[in-house]
Amino acid sequence: MRLARCLARGFSAAATPTARSFSFSGCGFLIPYHLGVAQGLQDAGYIQESSKFAGASGGAIAALSLAANASMSDIHEETKAMARLCHSHGTIWKLEERLRAIFHTKFGDLPVETLAQRLTIATEKMWPARVMVLTDDFHSTDDLCDALIASCYIPWYLARRGTSVFRGEYHVDGGLLTLVPDVPGYVKIEVLDQLFELGQKSANIWVEKQLKLSDKII
Repeated sequence: MRLARCLARGFSAAATPTARSFSFSGCGFLIPYHLGVAQGLQDAGYIQESSKFAGASGGAIAALSLAANASMSDIHEETKAMARLCHSHGTIWKLEERLRAIFHTKFGDLPVETLAQRLTIATEKMWPARVMVLTDDFHSTDDLCDALIASCYIPWYLARRGTSVFRGEYHVDGGLLTLVPDVPGYVKIEVLDQLFELGQKSANIWVEKQLKLSDKII
């Protein structure tokens, strides 16, 4: 998350921030990357009241968090708690229940009308043909939760079913067909695209720290 903040601050120094809209890719348990990017963009001033957000799978969680004005740090802590729980108790067939519980804890009182046209969640409808569905108007909190679960739904992994039911139709993970929702005018944020470079930067930061420690010893 610190790297994302530094990148955003560097970008903000080069131009006066104007509101932008962002589309987040599927990411699985790498969602802390998206949350770090979101925090960095907030710090830099590119996320404003007029900003809009889209997401698929784990990216939908990041998009919802931004649209709902949630604390990125709080959501990050929830993802770490989820990871610890999965590590100790397993993941297969258990994630849907856990995701729904977290959703209702964090967003259960959220007035969905405040999200109209500001949040887009991508899902993949499976029948009668595979097609990407972009939903940006939610009927209720439960409808929003169903959309989020459908967007994250990896068949036979989140629960003992091949699909998730959203508005009476069969849907699965929105990142399987198109990793990043294609919404005109939105900046695409793809978690897998920069991981190698971020890994190198992280290693360089560690190496610099070791060199400084060595200099102090000498």
